[in-house]
Amino acid sequence: MKKTPLTRRTPLETRSELRRTALNRSPAAASVAHDRAKRSNQPRLRTGYPIPKSLRAALVARSEGWCEIATLTCTGTATDLAHRKKVGAGGRKGEAAKAHHVLSNALAACRACHGRGHLMPAEAYRNGWMLREHQNPLKEPVLRRGRWVLLDDSGSIEPTTKED
Repeated sequence: MKKTPLTRRTPLETRSELRRTALNRSPAAASVAHDRAKRSNQPRLRTGYPIPKSLRAALVARSEGWCEIATLTCTGTATDLAHRKKVGAGGRKGEAAKAHHVLSNALAACRACHGRGHLMPAEAYRNGWMLREHQNPLKEPVLRRGRWVLLDDSGSIEPTTKED
């Protein structure tokens, strides 16, 4: 079979303006955005999809801006929202999202601890940082800053012991 080069039959067209992101904005604009984020009093929890502001505010209040997982590699400051039950197990829309975005299913975590939970799932499941699909976050204890606790949807924390 004879190979022929690929050729474009229609010209490329620009359909929209290039958005100004951190990668393509000027160094001066990037430094202004960085300073604005640095001046903020409350820690900013990063997520890949929208989280209700009420959940974010309640989580910051419960954690006081500190990582709730606190492993050996912890950086201390909470920057991520870590769901105990994965989004695929709960869902992102409708009633599933309402049941998924609750305080008992969320932990404030630093980037290092959140990453460690995903890199070492056996440890995360053992410590309650991640839950399986059939587990209820209200009834499953979690190792929070070195202590076993039960998390409540109202933001309260109740000390408990882990039964194996």
